[in-house]
Amino acid sequence: SQRIAMPSNGKKVVALLDDEGHEIKVGGSKTRFIENASNGAWLADGQTAVYLTGIGPYKIVRVRLSDGQSSTLFEDHTFDSVVWDAARNQAFAVSQNLSISGRTALMQLDLIHEGVHEITRLPNFQGQLTVSASGKKVGYFMDGDTIEVRELASPVKFVRVRTGPDKFEFSHDDQRILLKRGPVDKSGSLVWVGLSDNSFVPILHGLEFHDFEITPDGNTVIVMDPGKGILKIYPLR
Repeated sequence: SQRIAMPSNGKKVVALLDDEGHEIKVGGSKTRFIENASNGAWLADGQTAVYLTGIGPYKIVRVRLSDGQSSTLFEDHTFDSVVWDAARNQAFAVSQNLSISGRTALMQLDLIHEGVHEITRLPNFQGQLTVSASGKKVGYFMDGDTIEVRELASPVKFVRVRTGPDKFEFSHDDQRILLKRGPVDKSGSLVWVGLSDNSFVPILHGLEFHDFEITPDGNTVIVMDPGKGILKIYPLR
């Protein structure tokens, strides 16, 4: 499968890469990258990409790789936060101007047919919208210290975990979140946090990392060493 990467030089561009790390050029494009773009993802066909424009609120753009034809989805609407569930050709977003009530709400977006479904209102939302690999749960910070997790089949119910500010991702079974302690832009140690028992279990001997990513199969974590830009791969238990 192909991947999308965003260079870490601060520029708002998206680079398209194949499995061997070779750049893929968009049909009709005169540049190496998709300009003024961020947070890219492949849709399920592997030939269509989506990305965000703007600095927040964001707009969503879909581009076809073969000829470079692009279109802005959900025209005239913007989103405060977007997370891709690209394997299912959908995204989840937080927005006010798509909500029936005009209040902040969690939305499910069909990225093929531009369908919109309001899942539930969110009285409190601070950021870091995250979706589980199963597509069954979403989580976000409801304030600066507390993560709120909602099961999409019963969105009025939620679980809250007090963690402090940090980055998090779901485990493959949706029962835990992997947390990097400390601010998102700072290095920190990784900890498994149980959603049912509020347990905190450190991993990788408490070593600190600048960033991390769980692979789609949930069996591996990729980490970045502080200040070196070196990636390391570890099995997850």
